[in-house]
This record gives sequence, C-alpha cells and structure tokens, in this order.
Amino acid sequence: MLTSSENFIDKIRMIIPSTRSIYKISVAAISFILLFVSCARELEDEAGKVSSVRLGIDYWDRSSRSFLALRRLFREDTDWKKGINTELIIAVPEDVPFDADPNNLEEIIDSSLVDLSTSSVDLTIPLDTPIKLYAYRYVEILSLSIAQSGDIYYDSFGETNTFSVGSKTSQTSVTIFLSTNGTPGINIVDTYGSAIQEGKTSESTIANSFKFAVHLDKKPKSDVVLPIQSSDTSEGSVSPTSLTFSRTNWDAPQTVTVSGVSHENDSKLDSTDQNYSVSLGPAISEDLDYSEMEQSLSMINVIQRTVLLKFQIHQTI
Repeated sequence: MLTSSENFIDKIRMIIPSTRSIYKISVAAISFILLFVSCARELEDEAGKVSSVRLGIDYWDRSSRSFLALRRLFREDTDWKKGINTELIIAVPEDVPFDADPNNLEEIIDSSLVDLSTSSVDLTIPLDTPIKLYAYRYVEILSLSIAQSGDIYYDSFGETNTFSVGSKTSQTSVTIFLSTNGTPGINIVDTYGSAIQEGKTSESTIANSFKFAVHLDKKPKSDVVLPIQSSDTSEGSVSPTSLTFSRTNWDAPQTVTVSGVSHENDSKLDSTDQNYSVSLGPAISEDLDYSEMEQSLSMINVIQRTVLLKFQIHQTI
C-alpha cells in the first residue's frame, strides 16, 4: 500500500512531462520556428529577384484591339517590320505612362535594342512583378545610347499589355501594339515642294501641261493606293492614273502631270477659261488611317487666244 508521499510523487509525474517529452516538444518548436523564418526569407528573396528573359516579339496594328480589325486578329502584321533599322525596348512598371521622349519615363526597369533578325530582345525583369514594354522604332541605325537620348525622330511606337514572368521563365513571347508617328494626310505640292492651291493648263498644243507632286504626311501601316482622275476629261487629262505609297517611299514626292485638252478642231470653241479639278482618292489601303482618304486640286484650263499681228510695209525708192 502506497504511502501518502508516494501518492504525491505519482501525481507530480502525471502532471510534469518526462525529460524525453520535453526534448521532443522543444525540437518540434524549434523546427517550426526555423521553417517559418526560412519561408519568410525565401518569400522576401523571391520578391527581390530578377531574371534574364528573352522575349520574342509579335507586331500588331494598334487597331487590332478593336472590332474594326478582327480580320487581322489571327495573323501578325509583318508590314511593321519594313523600313525599321533600330528598335528600342524599355521595360517599366505597369503604372508608368507612355512618354514621347524615352528620357522622360518616370521609372525604367531595363532597356535594350531588339535583334531585328530574330524579332527578340533580352531584358532583366523582376520576377512576379506586373510590367509592360514601350517600343520606339527608328529608320536610322542607332546605338542604344543614341536611341535613348530622345534626339532622333522615331518612325513608330507601341506598347504591350501588362505581363509578368516567373522564376522558371527563361523565354516567352509578347505582342507590341504599334502606331505610326505623326498625323496621316495627303500632301500636294509643286515640283519645288511648295504648297499650291490651284493648277493651270492650256488649250494650246504648246506648253499646255501642269505638274504637281504628292506624298504622304505619315508613314502608312500598309500600302496606300491613290486613284487620280480629272473631273472633266474634255478639259484636262491626268498621268498616271494612280499612285502607290508604301512604308518605304511614303515621303518621296511622286509627280502627276495634267495636260490641257485642245479644242482647236472642235465645232464649237470655248469662249472662256474652264474650271475643273483633279481628285486623289478615295485611298485604297488596309491602313484604317488612310483608307477612303481624299484630296483634290482645283484646275483651270485657259482658252487658246488668237493674237493678231499687224504689219506695215514701207516702200522706199
């Protein structure tokens, strides 16, 4: 039979864990603490990690984002690659707005030039961080520093949608939605490059033609065909009857000749100068900025006037 002291000791043993139990509990607690600290440190390190990623680039017209260009939705717009010799890509946080001058961007993560032969670019990007890319594209062959200077007029520009990359991403593809720089327009000038309001032809068979030149104000996204016609072919005819502007010749003036029609063999001659016009367009193009665009030039066909010459003969003896 247990004494009172023995009963007391048994009760204490039941309340106080053994040394082995205390050891196990301590090890488990320490392990849990270490695991928690390790996970927290990994999360902290992961948030600050960056990765070098190769980005393949597809080019789409900005209008591909709208229902107006659903016909382009499933094909890359390869016309955008024509005439470009330098492309600057700048990675920025998703909330940084576009600026026409690359130097004025609020924050830049990384920048590099596109390898135009492969349409790809290598950038160092923070992991699991929403970013987007801005593109500045030039006709000239430029170094990275000169392209970033903002001193060179860029041909076109664009941006991607927001995206992010994970730790297992070494390469991926992005789409840049592009716009050309400038305001679209059809420019009519004389052969010296000056603006003109009216042209003049003549019914005379000598020096009866008038020439003017045409170019576009902004690089098109695809070829632009301009039909040319006279409003009155009995007064003036045009040559050629159409002009085609591409992404490489859009700013090179193309000459149009308007020839006055002679009425010297008509049964009824014009008694006054005749007004007519030459129309350019509506333009035919897949570029929605230029499609259906029109321009015209007022013309006047001057009648052939007869000059009477009086001769007086003096006889000398």
